Amino acid sequence: MKEWITPVLVVAGLLAVGFGIRTFILKKAAGGDAQTAGVVPGEPGSADLLRPPEQRPEREDPDTENTWKDRNHPFLGYPEDAASAAEVKDLTPKGTPEFPLDDMVVIPAGEFTMGDSKTPFAGPERRVFVEGFRIDRYEVSNGQYKKFVDAAQHPQPELADDWAAMWSWREKQYPKGRANYPVVLVSVEDAVAYCSWAGKRLPTEAEWEKAARGPSGNRYPWGQRWDARKSMSLARITGTLKDEAAYKEWRKGYTFEPPPMMFPVGSVPDDKSPFGVMDMHGNVQEWVADKFAPHEGGDAAESPLYAEKDVLVVKGVNFLARDYAAPLAARFAFPGTYLEDGIGFRCAADL
Repeated sequence: MKEWITPVLVVAGLLAVGFGIRTFILKKAAGGDAQTAGVVPGEPGSADLLRPPEQRPEREDPDTENTWKDRNHPFLGYPEDAASAAEVKDLTPKGTPEFPLDDMVVIPAGEFTMGDSKTPFAGPERRVFVEGFRIDRYEVSNGQYKKFVDAAQHPQPELADDWAAMWSWREKQYPKGRANYPVVLVSVEDAVAYCSWAGKRLPTEAEWEKAARGPSGNRYPWGQRWDARKSMSLARITGTLKDEAAYKEWRKGYTFEPPPMMFPVGSVPDDKSPFGVMDMHGNVQEWVADKFAPHEGGDAAESPLYAEKDVLVVKGVNFLARDYAAPLAARFAFPGTYLEDGIGFRCAADL
């Protein structure tokens, strides 16, 4: 095959995945090897969260209806941007980490505003008390994760799928030049194992949201108004979008150049919470320790996934997410075995 064909196919597959056609990945029970299962969650009331591959409907077109995703990850829309398209469409990292990558931030005990009554699955908005804790300033990087893989002989993050080639490890080595990029293609089990090895744990959803929003409950790490210049999100490629029709029009004309790509950790200085925690809005989404269940005072019938086992909360927005302006209160549900190029994690610890 000619040299130019492979990169084009990889990026095309990446975009198809990133824009809503994610394949669920299940790990083999023996040996920890990963395999592509090609499954979709069951219908409401089903006893099984995932269907076998032979029951999966073919979905070649990323713009066709995705009932499961629309029901469980409802599209939140595009707010007005604080900047012009020229300012937003900037794919150059603007900074480097100011602290060691394993630095932790102390979050003091106290109340903060959690939830959002106007965001599906995130209500009600309320004041929540959280004990003091520490949280990683940066998302766990490939370089950090390699130390764990080598020391614990833990399986490396990898998938054979073409769309995952840009992020998959080979021979216990992350992709060349990406030591400081967030580690991805990790399940919640992988994240928990790393945190335990490092003497830490996954943050709870309340801890993560407090670290991101601050004591006053910012909508975004930097404040209340959306500003695409301050997050590594899909808006840096699309520019500001007005509605779903604008997104579909952009998709039709996109030539895969430049390819969507996350940034190294800590390289968007404005994506910084009031406590100084970095990349809490964009770059990659992050596993937290909580099962996807209704908030206290929430509607237990709002999502069919509330009744399913082993479905966890993922927080934040990733560099491929169509919901690039989702607020920090937004909650995204995924099975704990899910592997994706847009989901990583950070660790927390007690004081």
